Amino acid sequence: MVRKVALETVSLAVPVSSAVLFSGGFIAGWSRPQSAAAAASVAAVAAAGFVWHRRSHPANIDPPVPVPEAPGAAEPRTDDDARWDLVTLVLLAVSLVLLVVVGMVAMFLVPILVIVGFSLTHDGVRIGDVLLALGATLGVALVLELAVALPLARRWDLDPGPPRRP
Repeated sequence: MVRKVALETVSLAVPVSSAVLFSGGFIAGWSRPQSAAAAASVAAVAAAGFVWHRRSHPANIDPPVPVPEAPGAAEPRTDDDARWDLVTLVLLAVSLVLLVVVGMVAMFLVPILVIVGFSLTHDGVRIGDVLLALGATLGVALVLELAVALPLARRWDLDPGPPRRP
């Protein structure tokens, strides 16, 4: 359980603190030490708040229990001849892109809101600086999730997917 809470805390604190770091440097014009100090304090507050929250609401790491199928369940009908036409392929590609974009925005909503907040509270902000802060923050968050959190979750058997081989 400690490992699960540690991964969740890092997954929350690092993207938010990197949003403060890059927004302070690119948007607000803070010096590097000021941005780093603000990011470190935000990371500490976020980590402490999340650990406090998990003490009240413990993480559930039990594997999901499969639901048995009802006997005599009907097989789904397949009346089509399973052809893929151009419209279906385009619709599939567009829906996958939209799903990824919506997932990214939902997953990193708090860091995006931090960057938007910085851009709205400071005068004379250039859109290039906002996009640079957003890109750097999302890059840090993606590297954290794909290179750190996901491999550790699999190594510690916290991944809800199929069990890994020994």
